[in-house]
Amino acid sequence: MKVLVTAVRGPAGQSVLVLLGKLPDVEVGGVDASDNFPRADSPVYIETVRRLSEHYDYVIPCSDEEAVALASLNHERIIVSSPSTVALCRDKWALYVHLRTKTRIEQPLTLPGGFIKPRTGRGGRSCAVVPNTFIMSEYLPGREYSIDALYWHGRLVRAVTRQRLVVREGISLRGRVIDTPPIIDRALRELMSALDLHGIVCIQFKEDANGFPR
Repeated sequence: MKVLVTAVRGPAGQSVLVLLGKLPDVEVGGVDASDNFPRADSPVYIETVRRLSEHYDYVIPCSDEEAVALASLNHERIIVSSPSTVALCRDKWALYVHLRTKTRIEQPLTLPGGFIKPRTGRGGRSCAVVPNTFIMSEYLPGREYSIDALYWHGRLVRAVTRQRLVVREGISLRGRVIDTPPIIDRALRELMSALDLHGIVCIQFKEDANGFPR
C-alpha cells in the first residue's frame, strides 16, 4: 500500500510519517510547502495533489488549510471529512453550538466575544471589547488529554489517548499513553452521530477544577 502525507514537515505530518513508516508493506511519501510544493491556497494545489494521488492508494492531509482545500475534491483516495464537516470543525463557536445541541458532551462555558473588565476598579480602566472573531472560554486548570482517533465514514475505528505532560505553544513535547477514561470514550462515540468524521482526528480534553474532563 502506498500513502502520501501532506504538510509532512509539521508536527502532525511528522507523527503520521513516522508511524506509517513502521508498518510492514506500507510505502510512504511526503510533500510540504517548504520544499517548493504548492501551498494550499495556490490555484494549482488541488490539481497537483489530484495528479499525485493517482500514484497512491491514500492521501492524508496533515494541515487545516490542506484539509479544507482537499475536502472539496470528494475523492475516495483522500482521507478527509466532508467540506461541511471540515468547515464546522474549524469554526470553534459554530462547533461549540453544534455539539451543545446535538450531544451530551460537557464543554467549557464559551462565549463569542464580549466585554471584559476587572473585578474591582472604576472609570473604565483596563476594560476591553473582545470582538466576536474571538471566543472566550471557561478556564480549565486540570490535566490535559489528546486523543488521536481514526474515524472511517463516521464510525470510530480506533482511539489512542495521551496525557499531555509538557506543552509548548500548543504542541505536546512529552506525554504518556493512558487507558481512555470512560467519560472520554463516551464522548468519542457521541461524535459519531453528531459529525460525519472521516480520517485522523485530534480531539482534546482538559479537566476542570473538579477533575472532570471537558
